[in-house]
Amino acid sequence: MFLLPILGLVTLAAPQTHGQPPADFDFRFQYGVCSTSELDTFTGWFTRELPGGAASMAQLSLNASQMRHLYETLTKIDFFHYPSVFQPRQGTPANFSNGFWVVRYQMDVRSNGRMHSVQWDDDQTDRGPHADRLRILFEWAVAFINAAAEAKRVPPSPFAESCSRQEL
Repeated sequence: MFLLPILGLVTLAAPQTHGQPPADFDFRFQYGVCSTSELDTFTGWFTRELPGGAASMAQLSLNASQMRHLYETLTKIDFFHYPSVFQPRQGTPANFSNGFWVVRYQMDVRSNGRMHSVQWDDDQTDRGPHADRLRILFEWAVAFINAAAEAKRVPPSPFAESCSRQEL
């Protein structure tokens, strides 16, 4: 078994299934603090919200190896059994006093004719195997996007000083 670096801080053991994604496998991944970035493999577009409600787009897709890695990771963490709204500490609102921003994630996955969506407002305080696995998956997706030349050509969404934690 070998380890894959994720953002230089976290590692995820490579899945051992080596399965091929089904022909209908696609996903839509959204993330952000005050604005949203989205990678949509259904359409092949990456979109980033810009100030004033504008958006900037670029064509972006994963190669077969990357799609296989994502599929194997989703299988390994049992993504289709996560609740639609993931709250590791049931009923506990996001913690804003920890000095971190809350990152809103949402991933919609189609596989073998099924669709499943998981949304998580991650304030970085949740720990445990389910939170850690989901965070690693989402951080891998963000790292892929940040490394993609196509996404680098999209203007960054400036971190607005007026961004209020209550807006999340």
